Amino acid sequence: MGAANAVPGVSGGTIAVVTGIYDRLISAVSGFFSNEYGWKQNLWYLVQVGVGLGLGIIAIAHLVDWLFLRAPQQTTFGFMGLIAGSIPFLLHIARPKEFRWYHGVVFLVFLAGMILLSLQPEPLESGAMRELTPESALGIFAAGVIASAAMVIPGISGSFILLILGLYSTFIGAIKDFNLPLLGILVLGAALGIIGVSKLMGFLLRRFHSLTYAAIIGLVLGSLVELWPGITLDLTGGVSVLSFLGGAGAAYLLGRRPNA
Repeated sequence: MGAANAVPGVSGGTIAVVTGIYDRLISAVSGFFSNEYGWKQNLWYLVQVGVGLGLGIIAIAHLVDWLFLRAPQQTTFGFMGLIAGSIPFLLHIARPKEFRWYHGVVFLVFLAGMILLSLQPEPLESGAMRELTPESALGIFAAGVIASAAMVIPGISGSFILLILGLYSTFIGAIKDFNLPLLGILVLGAALGIIGVSKLMGFLLRRFHSLTYAAIIGLVLGSLVELWPGITLDLTGGVSVLSFLGGAGAAYLLGRRPNA
């Protein structure tokens, strides 16, 4: 999840769904302050996920960044395969027997919305921000709230939101430079966004499980359009197809685990 959140177009929420921890993660975050025992029941689980997320962002993100620089098409197709291969698992946990015509409408609305968002031209970014002012600190905090809120929802990439806000290079630069003041403000904003949206998603999954997953599947499929890099008809294209199949196979096997 940490590595995925560093890549524009790849959703950490989607990776959580693929690995079978999404519902449990949303429940843990939304239930943390539900009662006096909520934090005791969920703290250790969230610590484990948080440590993995942090290590992924700090360590694996560098590897992913290197792969995108050296083999962008093949790496992108690998992530696309991982996302596409999660669809059978998503359909399984969406309780398809409960589907009605309006589930299809919700699916199409969110699919179309994600495709339209994906087709928007990328904004030109200014240089990476390294010095904090009161105004820039407030902007980074707000960006953390918005990006992390998007990150919780499968199919929507927090890094893509930072790209839209013109702060993606600042985010990557802060990780590479280990800029603690900037990262600290971003993390505070992210924590607030994650808690708020997790409570909303927890409510939706409890009350409208199948309908919520119809929307999630639309977002996840729509994110493939955002990731599509085009394909070359040469050796690179062939390796990209194999990379896609490998990612899809990995996601399919993860979805077949007994605890998934």
